[in-house]
Amino acid sequence: MRGKGTKVGDNWTLPLLPEEHRAGPDAPHKTGHEQAWWESHGIDANTLADRLWRASGDTAAAIKIIMEAEGR
Repeated sequence: MRGKGTKVGDNWTLPLLPEEHRAGPDAPHKTGHEQAWWESHGIDANTLADRLWRASGDTAAAIKIIMEAEGR
């Protein structure tokens, strides 16, 4: 369990644009309901984070994973 103000490992970090992270009424930074935010966008955050972590160092693979998650 993490305490307030502690950082999760980099392997669980997902990229967000600043406006996605902080803006809007449902922004995960404002609500503290990060898992619900990801689910509302149809993204399995744990699977996505794991896939990106495994692609570390392979920019092309990481871009492909992100584009797939965005539905492109």
